[in-house]
This record gives sequence, C-alpha cells and structure tokens, in this order.
Amino acid sequence: MDNWWPEHFQPRSGQEAIRTANDDDRIASTLLDVFYLRAAESQPASLVAVVGCLGGTISAVSADAPERLPDDVRDQVHMSCINHRNRFRLITARNIDVFKLEALRLNASGPGFNDPVQLFGSLQARMSHDRGQVSIALVNNEGRMTVGRIDLLHAIRQGIARPHVSAAANSTSTYHALISTGDSSVANVASSMMVLYSLADPVLGDIADNEAIFRTATYNVLSSLQGDMVRAGIQTPFTENRLPVPNRALFIDGLLQDGYEIRGNTAYKTDRNRRPQSTTLLGQVKHSVGSWFAPAIGLPLEANLIEYGALIDDGLSQIATDDDRKAMHAMLAVVTDEFSPTVNQIQVLPAVEAPLDLQAQRTEEEIGELARALKPAERPSSPSADVDNWTDDFTRDVRPKEHRAQRPDAWWNDFSEDAHSSIVVPLHGGLPASSEIFAAYPRPEFSVADEKAAPTHQPEQGIDFKEALQVQVREEPTHNTEWKDDFR
Repeated sequence: MDNWWPEHFQPRSGQEAIRTANDDDRIASTLLDVFYLRAAESQPASLVAVVGCLGGTISAVSADAPERLPDDVRDQVHMSCINHRNRFRLITARNIDVFKLEALRLNASGPGFNDPVQLFGSLQARMSHDRGQVSIALVNNEGRMTVGRIDLLHAIRQGIARPHVSAAANSTSTYHALISTGDSSVANVASSMMVLYSLADPVLGDIADNEAIFRTATYNVLSSLQGDMVRAGIQTPFTENRLPVPNRALFIDGLLQDGYEIRGNTAYKTDRNRRPQSTTLLGQVKHSVGSWFAPAIGLPLEANLIEYGALIDDGLSQIATDDDRKAMHAMLAVVTDEFSPTVNQIQVLPAVEAPLDLQAQRTEEEIGELARALKPAERPSSPSADVDNWTDDFTRDVRPKEHRAQRPDAWWNDFSEDAHSSIVVPLHGGLPASSEIFAAYPRPEFSVADEKAAPTHQPEQGIDFKEALQVQVREEPTHNTEWKDDFR
C-alpha cells in the first residue's frame, strides 16, 4: 500500500498504514465545495460535493448518493445547483485527494525561488473516477505534503478566483487550493491532484468561512517570496513596497500591547521596557515592517484576497521560469470553469383538468359537500401542537452536539527539522516566536520616511504571463497546441 500515498507526502510517525474512516462517523454540517470530476475528456463527468463535518473533519459525497447527507446540507447542495444552474468547475484528473491544511513550514531559501513549502494536515478522502463513476474512500492520516512555493502561490491565485460562495449565506465563502501530486509539467494529461481546504475554528463561527485563514496563509507565503526577491536584488513594485497585512486591526492591537502609541498612520514606541508578545499574529507581520524596538513604525495597509491575488501576479511575473510557466499552463489545462454536462431534459407532464361537461353537471350542493370534505381539520391551539408541525422537520437539528476532540498541540513537531532553517506557521492559534521568523526570513526594513504601501491594483504584466495566470472560462478545453504557443 506504499504506492497509495500521494507523491511527496510523508505520513506522521505511527500512521504509516492507511487509516480508513467510517462514513457513519462523519456527520456533515456544512457545504464546502461542489465540482465535476472526470478522468479523461472522453468520459462523462460526475458531480461531487465536499462537506465539512462535526469534529472538524471533511467528507465527500457523490451526487448519486445524496441520502448520505443530512437534510440541511442536502438543501445547501440543491440551492447551489439551482443558483449556479448546475454550472461548476470541471477537474480532469485520475484521482483527487482531499487534504485538511492546518499549518505550513516555510523552509530557508534554496536555489531559485520555487523553495519547498511543507504543508501539515491530514488526508481526509480520495476521489477516483472511472468510466463515468466516482468512488470515494474516506481516510484520516496526518502527515506533511511538500510542494513548491511558486506552484503553491499559483494554486492560491486560482483558488482566490474560484471560491465556493454559499447560496444559503452570501457572506460565506470557502477558498481552496488545487495542486498537482503527479507530473504537473505534462499538459493534456490528467494527473493526480490534491485539493487543500483550511477550516475555520468552529468556536468562532461557520467552519466553511475560511477567508481569514486563507489571507493569513497567503500573506506568509508572499512575505517569504518578497524577502528572497529583495536579497536577490530584484527591484519591482512588489519588492519595493510593504506588503499589506491580513488584519490591520489585530496588528494595531498588538502594537498597543507592546508599548506603542498610535498617532495617525504611525506607531511610536513609548514604553521601552515592555516586552513584545511573541506568540501572536504579530509575530509574522511585525518583522516585515521594522524592528520590535523601532522608535517609529508606519502602519501597513490591510489587503483582501483580491488584492493579494494582484500581488501574486506581480511577484510571479518577475521570477517565473519557462518550467514554472509550463507547470502553470498544465494546471490550467485540467480545470474548466462553468462546465455544464449534457443532460436529458426532464419531461414535465401537463396538469390534468376535469372535463368541462362534468364540472357543469355539479350542483351547488355537491360543490359545497366537496369543499367541506377537502377542508383540513382544525388543529388544537395548545403549544404542544407546534411540536407536530411537519415543517419543523426541515429545520430541527437532530444531529449530536459537537465535542471538540482534544489532542496534543503542534503534532507537526514530530517531524524533526533544524529550527534555524525553517519556521512552522499554524493556521489556528498562536504563531511562532518572532525571533524564529526573523532568523529564517530577514525582511527588508522600512522606515517611516520610506513609507509606501504595496499597490492594491492589478499590476501591469506581459501578455504572455497574463495568459498563464488568467482564469479561463470555456465550455470544453482544447489543448492541441504546444504550451508555448499560448504565451505568444
């Protein structure tokens, strides 16, 4: 079974054997994603729904088995299908692994810019497609997945453009990142894929609303890339301007706790004796704007995911090699947006009306008796009668209350690494100490006099790189030409 693991995935010690999960133990609570899957362009596509479950696990359900979902989650799937008119993105791949992302390790800089990034989390499911049928195997194995930084940023960029927006709650958007676990440089060949989901803390709200976590992960990877580009002497607006932070209010709150006083857009150190909080969100962002004890720090701007997407375009356009762009094109080739399979139209039978001559023969007395017979019985007005209201069957939650499982913190420390060559950034809870971050990624210092905000508009790019990054919308992918022709 060793070949079962995705390429570049290492299971956690003690979990080398595949740990299958029982479908009955995963009780769906919310819809995370909907897409079509097929193994080849010649095969019909199957609709798949990815759902978040009680306890923070993830499951997947084929459209052929909707009875496995609770009524409320099944309603979310129906509403999404109606809202999108059954048009969802189509992924052409032999199989897709579902990975729950919990933390990432940013390794020290190596040759080039596609540095390895280690993703810590757990494999939750594998979806395989064969001859128009999708099979889903539920697993639960913790481990780490190693990907390239450029490949991850491109996957994040595409995920920003393709969030799943809940049809039941418009404010809830679930973001994902689709990466290749096979040969991502071969276009027109469906390789194995892995889709990454980071779930929000259920204590704070809906686990599907992961935009804040996605912003934090994007900022960390972008920040490491900016530091490497600065050390390489690359001068672009991306390297010369300060990166906006994922949460400006939290950044300011940390400055206040560390003895700074906010005056306009600048924070001044007023308490030199107060030690900084080293395990907060500021642990990552402060060293991108100045020293812990700088007398004055300019306040950075805050960016949303659309603005981070523009910064990813700006950064990658300066450093992507031919091999990088070839891998990007190969990933674009296996995803089709707004795909709608050809289906047989449902034949709706016309309503049957009674013959007019029969209606005319009815007397007023017969009509009155018929009306009295069809009149529903009066319901008692006591409060207990409301329990029997059949409409409550669609709203009453009969699922067990969620109990958050307790487990040791920072399990990813089981993978021994040199503490001075990498840092681990958990996506929940505290971040690593600032000294670790600064040792791994010394950032350029920005003084108040040099204060400039990173541009939040779409940067100018060459026509070839725009085509490599754009989200293509098409009915059917056609990739009969060499990949280089797409960049002319």
